Amino acid sequence: MLVGLLVLIVGAVWMVTQSGHRRYVVQQVTALPEVQKYFVLVEEGGRSTPSVRVAARPTRDEPGYLVQVYEVFADHTATFNWYRVNIATGAVTLVDLLAE
Repeated sequence: MLVGLLVLIVGAVWMVTQSGHRRYVVQQVTALPEVQKYFVLVEEGGRSTPSVRVAARPTRDEPGYLVQVYEVFADHTATFNWYRVNIATGAVTLVDLLAE
């Protein structure tokens, strides 16, 4: 019973931590000047909605969160850029997925 409760608590803390990291990562990318400008242009166009999503969490081989900035149309999405955010340093780097 106690072990089950401990596992439940640890799991809940992990989920809150991951949720907080995701929120922080999205805020870091959304604050970039080029992303802000892109959002304004998309909203002015009126045909789509700008969006940001965490596409991948850090792994042993890739320590940063992979973030996609894109716009949502009625029948498809279109990517603006990909970014990697290092959660330890807060550094945001532009990613060229074709080069990786």
